[in-house]
Amino acid sequence: MSTGHATMYPTKTMKPQTLVEFYNSLPWEHIGKNKMCKSNQMQILFDECIKLQDNLLDNIFLLSKCPNLVTLIEKNLMGDINASLLYIIKQLPEEIKISLLPNIIEIMKNLDGKTKLCQDIILSMNREWLKKYLVIF
Repeated sequence: MSTGHATMYPTKTMKPQTLVEFYNSLPWEHIGKNKMCKSNQMQILFDECIKLQDNLLDNIFLLSKCPNLVTLIEKNLMGDINASLLYIIKQLPEEIKISLLPNIIEIMKNLDGKTKLCQDIILSMNREWLKKYLVIF
């Protein structure tokens, strides 16, 4: 059973702190409501995010050394594509991104929410290489 979704926004101009105070005074409870506003808990969440990012980068480095990585990624770029995979590709070394460029361009043809992520991957590549080898139709 879904609890539903609600979006809250101010109906008049107010300072961010006023909005936070109003939000905290609401009678209903939300699992993250109080967690987000206490500075020590925010610091813990921030530290956890940094650890996750560090672990992700470590894993991407290890993956980039695997000989069949391009084949593995190509298999995962078929069908319904997880946007997280595109974020990972952006972090990979240049030569792997170049190998995957035809796949990235193919994904962009779908003109869905992943198009911007694909553009980000291409723009993260060496511009001189792109100018020299990429043919734009």
